[in-house]
Amino acid sequence: MTSLTGEMAELIAAEAESTLPGARVDPQTGDLVVPMASGEARISLDSLAAQLQIAEPETATELVRHWFAELAASLNTAASPSPQAAPPEPAWQGPSTLRLRVMPRWSPDVAATVAHRSVPFEFDAIVIGLDAAGQPAYITREQAFAMGGAEAVIETALNETLVRELTGLDVRDVEIAGERVRVIAKEGSPYVTTALLSIPRFLDDNAPHGVLVIAPSYDHVAIHDVRGHAAIELIPDLAATAGDLSRRSAMPCSDGVFWWYGQQFHRIGVAEEGGEPVIDVPNDLRDVAWSL
Repeated sequence: MTSLTGEMAELIAAEAESTLPGARVDPQTGDLVVPMASGEARISLDSLAAQLQIAEPETATELVRHWFAELAASLNTAASPSPQAAPPEPAWQGPSTLRLRVMPRWSPDVAATVAHRSVPFEFDAIVIGLDAAGQPAYITREQAFAMGGAEAVIETALNETLVRELTGLDVRDVEIAGERVRVIAKEGSPYVTTALLSIPRFLDDNAPHGVLVIAPSYDHVAIHDVRGHAAIELIPDLAATAGDLSRRSAMPCSDGVFWWYGQQFHRIGVAEEGGEPVIDVPNDLRDVAWSL
């Protein structure tokens, strides 16, 4: 049986929820239980726990993320039937139980196994189906094909998410470093990041210079309309906020800062040099940044 310390257990539980929706740790066996279209998969956490016990504390989070990324890849590969096999029985209980969840970009090989839509350049919108107990599982491409094709399933999942999950959002303005930042949240909902597909809905105008975005958790995102050079100066504070909220969240998403421009998300690099923040704006956005 896997022996997990409180901090270790919290780290694993948070990453499981982030990477494998519906996954949980069995308190009796210590195994990770992952919902699949064909039933539940049980995975021992012994190897991960052993690695964490000898790892440096500052590397623990990255180690867990890497382990879960590899696990997700192997599970999705295992879920893909051979060309001769019949499609697995779906876990979903009909179109009304489909959901679309925007997540940090998956590796192309893994994403290709599930129904998804790329959200350039930093995210993927992944289709999830809820079973009779409300437990989520990824919808494979084979299942989507049986439902009418990936694009039809994605559109259905998006519409159902908008109607059933993204109503009653808490939309409010807060101040960060003297600048107004709009928060979009719904406590406990793992689908708030899907609101990033409709950013204009939450703006006061058309934002010709784009919008700064953070998505520290799946139930909490924030945006800031780029109106001048003050937005550039705000980036380090947004990065610090995203990092802090992501670390403290029960469902962390990303600690990055993104610049949404031309319907695309660009990650903004933030580092520190000589005690001062250094901002790395992608080449595609430098002309926009310089024009502010």
